[in-house]
Amino acid sequence: MKSFKQFFVEEHSLMPREGIQSLEEYLNELVGMTIREVLDKESYLSLYMMNKHGIGGASSGSDADMRDFARAVGAFVNRKIHDHRPNMEDRGYYTQEFKEKHNFDEYEKLRQDTRINPLQIRREEGVEAYERARQQISDARERMRNSEYGKAVQALDDQYEQAVKDYHNTPMTKEYLTDDGSPEYQKLEKIFNRLKGGQAATSEYERGGNVVDV
Repeated sequence: MKSFKQFFVEEHSLMPREGIQSLEEYLNELVGMTIREVLDKESYLSLYMMNKHGIGGASSGSDADMRDFARAVGAFVNRKIHDHRPNMEDRGYYTQEFKEKHNFDEYEKLRQDTRINPLQIRREEGVEAYERARQQISDARERMRNSEYGKAVQALDDQYEQAVKDYHNTPMTKEYLTDDGSPEYQKLEKIFNRLKGGQAATSEYERGGNVVDV
């Protein structure tokens, strides 16, 4: 009978099962799964490995291979995340058009009230002035959130989050799980081939924190 630990690792491992000979064959087995399911497996496995080996996880061996392969699979299936939720600097609310449409000037004026240093005020004017400064910042931030621009930003962020939720919970197709030439696919392919060749998923040099072609 399998122990709980054996069951847990096998249940959440993303390692290719015995008999899988190619990455294409492996990815075909993910068809119909959601990205969320894959990312959850990766997260659970990562927590287990951290609990077992400490922060940073295993530095070598089968546990390290399992973790590194899971990370590569997760990165590949989640490679289009920024199509649904752009990087912060690319989000729509930083465009001039959005700012003009939603009265950014009002928001910016409110933000001026947060640009004070309560600790400096405490040193110079005492505790009561410090408490007033903290309250001023808190009130200004609340007004910023409730301003036209603040509400518009929150509404757009909600759209991004819903788009990500939909993306993560849509079953993956065979087309989505094919070689698209992305860096994520290339890395996954190299790790898969290394494991199939009896090598470690990631070299000791790479585990030292150096970014190299794996």
